[in-house]
Amino acid sequence: KTITFNSGSSLVFGGNSSVLNDRPHTQTFTNKNVIFSGGNLQVQGGWDLNYDAPEGADVSKTNINLGSLTLGGLNNSGTMTSGTMKVGKYNRVQAKNVVINQDSFYEGYGAIDVKDGGSITLEEGSGILLQDIDKTISNRGRFILRSNSTVNINGLSSLSRMDADGNTMNGILLAIVGATTFNVNADVSFGTMANSSASTMTINLLNDFATFKIEYMEGELHENARIVVNNFQNDRVYFGGDTIQNYLDRFVLQDAYGNLLNGALSINNGWLTLTAVPEPAEWAMIFGAIALGLAVYRRRK
Repeated sequence: KTITFNSGSSLVFGGNSSVLNDRPHTQTFTNKNVIFSGGNLQVQGGWDLNYDAPEGADVSKTNINLGSLTLGGLNNSGTMTSGTMKVGKYNRVQAKNVVINQDSFYEGYGAIDVKDGGSITLEEGSGILLQDIDKTISNRGRFILRSNSTVNINGLSSLSRMDADGNTMNGILLAIVGATTFNVNADVSFGTMANSSASTMTINLLNDFATFKIEYMEGELHENARIVVNNFQNDRVYFGGDTIQNYLDRFVLQDAYGNLLNGALSINNGWLTLTAVPEPAEWAMIFGAIALGLAVYRRRK
């Protein structure tokens, strides 16, 4: 059978259930073609939605192409409920807007592919587990962030990946293929980042304590790529791996008011550190003070 949800339609699993933790309802699509072509999907009320296409299925028909995906959220009674979505080996989720709410979880082999101009929002207590097990699957287990996409980190989230040996590690894979903005309200740690885009990656640190971490940078940055950090402070932005040392000139650092910060940028155990360099006028004052001190010393001597 084939189940089709067209653009503009909405499918909600959950109803008015206020059960948060028991997850009493499960809807499973296995070995069936479920075609989403731009509709809106919401999983809440403690529901689990499992979607697993058959092996060898036509990938063009197994992508979950959505206008929006919402896991968890307020039900009709105004109660915050949870929702879980599990995606199989031959599927990936493509959506304009993705929201994962408190106590809600996404798990899958397939990528979460944020469309051009789209967004993904992670609320406090949400979680994502992406499985990077089968290396033959294209765009497996990763975030794909396309042009003008936005990632909103509104609270502490569990972001992890599973390797071929079944080991679970912190961080997920980021594939950036267009201009991307990260709005960071809480500590967030991603795994490997591959940035093939010639565009700008913007990191907005929206308070004075949140940190942003990329554990490892894969490959090379495009020669026109830039990384802008707003509200920059030392020891709050982390890029692991040796290759980032080659791209320190690609960073543009600004204070909370958008003023450009000047200085010598370096990496201190992965953390970006900016050391102030005196302006010419300041050097003149320094050398003037030294000269005056020498003159006084000689006169006393």
